[in-house]
Amino acid sequence: MNTDETLYEKIIRRSKLCYNVGLQKAKVRDLSGAALALRQSLKYDKMNTPARNLLGLVYFEMGETVEAFSQWVISRSLNPQDALAKEYLTQLQSNKNKLEGLNQTIKKYNQALAYCRAGSTDLAVLQLKKVLSLNNNLLRGHQLLALIYLKEGKKDLAAKSLRQAAKIDAGNTLTLRYQMEIGEEDSKDEKRKEKEAAKKDKLLSYQSGNDTIIRPAYFRDGSTVSTLINIGIGLLIGVAVTWFLLVQGAVQTAKSDSNQSMKELNESLNTKTQLAESRQKQIDDLKEQITKMEEEGSANEEVAAANEALLVACETYLGGDEKASGEKLATVDTGKLTEQMMALYNAVSAKVNAKFLDAQYTEGSNAYNKRDYDTAIEKLTQVVSVEEDYHGGDAVYFLAQAYRKNNEPEKALEWYKKVLEHCPAGSVRAKNATGFINSLQQQLGNPPGDGGAGTDTPEPTG
Repeated sequence: MNTDETLYEKIIRRSKLCYNVGLQKAKVRDLSGAALALRQSLKYDKMNTPARNLLGLVYFEMGETVEAFSQWVISRSLNPQDALAKEYLTQLQSNKNKLEGLNQTIKKYNQALAYCRAGSTDLAVLQLKKVLSLNNNLLRGHQLLALIYLKEGKKDLAAKSLRQAAKIDAGNTLTLRYQMEIGEEDSKDEKRKEKEAAKKDKLLSYQSGNDTIIRPAYFRDGSTVSTLINIGIGLLIGVAVTWFLLVQGAVQTAKSDSNQSMKELNESLNTKTQLAESRQKQIDDLKEQITKMEEEGSANEEVAAANEALLVACETYLGGDEKASGEKLATVDTGKLTEQMMALYNAVSAKVNAKFLDAQYTEGSNAYNKRDYDTAIEKLTQVVSVEEDYHGGDAVYFLAQAYRKNNEPEKALEWYKKVLEHCPAGSVRAKNATGFINSLQQQLGNPPGDGGAGTDTPEPTG
């Protein structure tokens, strides 16, 4: 066995090991950890369809329907005989109303984020409740609802939302962080109550006739000798400083009372200051988290739009309409696709583009021959947007011709220059394009006369 075979087997074993880790985590509903392990498994072996199918199930349990759908579509594309992927897709597509409801949850969730951005938390809460009524497994929905409740000081409702999130994904770090923050607040309240109770326990009170006697709970009972000594010392001190005590006692008592009041006031102010600083820090942290979630929501809207366009293209392709699928693929912003969705895009576009380009070129050519230049421009533009060098530059050349004959000289000049990029120097097309470029430049310069130097080549045939 050579080195390459040994390395390949190690990679396959590592992929299966990550799959087993993800499976174990999924069984205990650690969905975040399972998704991480399964994505790692697919990095080692993208053809590991059991890992991809399980990743789709994990996404579906977290309420991420689009991600789940994309994983199963990729599995079926990689392995048409994959019964599990077919079954999942069939079940998901069999109920159109449910599928549409799941798709609406993402839009409504993004609307809730927009309400948070505008400061309308009441509307955001109502919107999130609608989202969770449609898809109660949407983990992000429960977390955002808990965050809003935390900001409004509704810890009980926040804790309830976080418990729901924990039921969906027991190991999600964001959920655990929010729960820890709520637990720290409850711990501080409990310690303060225990401290107050301890102070009360240090004093005992009882009735003596009509009087209430308050004394310490614990005291020492000294010996008789100690008592006599203390009495003697007390008498001596009493005789020596009676006048001093009478005069200065009131002043000292007043000072003592004042100092005690000042001390209690300072302690109270320090406690309130610390509490206010802690509250402000929590508010700042919540604002920062909301800002991050708003930014993620804005990016998610663009990603969702690209994913939605790609999924529509996939559905039309599976329905046998390659033309409609190709038109939809042309609208997909590939820069917003994830690695998995880009793989799906490449797999579908590879099968669709050839037939789509042939059909669009044929329609554009027929429209050109019928002097329907607007339609010709529309169809040929779709062709060159995918492949400029189509038919050895024929699509580019006749697009330039259509613009010129449609009295759009600026556009025509732009596409004649592209003809020179795609047609060999010295060819008939290149010579004609050069002549038309010179003619159009003179025309746009408004000289007298036409000054044309190019001749039309034969029109394209369908």
